[in-house]
Amino acid sequence: VAALDILSRSLRRKSFVRAASALLLLQFLCVMLWWGAVSAVLSVKVFDEDGIVTKFAHATWLAMALVAGKWATGTVARLLGFVAAGGVASWFGQQTVIMERMEAEEEMERQQQQQQ
Repeated sequence: VAALDILSRSLRRKSFVRAASALLLLQFLCVMLWWGAVSAVLSVKVFDEDGIVTKFAHATWLAMALVAGKWATGTVARLLGFVAAGGVASWFGQQTVIMERMEAEEEMERQQQQQQ
């Protein structure tokens, strides 16, 4: 529950929303390119009369399209996770600074009371 609260506070920042939106758009483009590559490879008809090299090339292109697409979308998803984690980390940093200031103010008040 606390993580969702932190993430919702991070989402209120315009820079975070822009970065997350850009990464989601990039992921959408990667998926569309991946789907296009896979559908292009699958649309090629491999006939029984074709040689072993042609069948092997077809299988190789299909494997490359699948692996490259999975890698690209995984990379973009990881970047989106890093952006979200950065928002959470900066929130924790801000909270730490606030707590340190409060502790310093309390310490100053104690010192002033002791001097009186």
